[in-house]
Amino acid sequence: MLIVTNNPTVSGDADIETRFVEGNTEELLLTVRDMVYEGYPLVSHPLPASIRMMYSPFRSVVLGTNAGVPDPLHVSIAEESLRKYRQSTSQRNLDKISEKSTESYKWMDAQLLTVAIKESAPFCQ
Repeated sequence: MLIVTNNPTVSGDADIETRFVEGNTEELLLTVRDMVYEGYPLVSHPLPASIRMMYSPFRSVVLGTNAGVPDPLHVSIAEESLRKYRQSTSQRNLDKISEKSTESYKWMDAQLLTVAIKESAPFCQ
């Protein structure tokens, strides 16, 4: 299992590798998409379930072990996630987020990541 994140409060542990992406959510989604093309399967969905969290500057995605061959379904999900993110945020200035909101977004992303890891653990062994 591998965590791809741009959230500075997320850190890996001995069991889970973490790849930090310097950049915004779109850059993170591009990284995830590229990794899916390399053969990493998606374990968690690249997009959040809540439209409000779509505007978060922080996102963490869980990927599985590189299989060396891309899964066409996962490629489709990664591409469509990037398209939907761009469509949803195109009319919004994501640079004007207050410090209080920034800290809340970091916390929420970390909480969602914790749940995703717990729920995916049985499938990643």
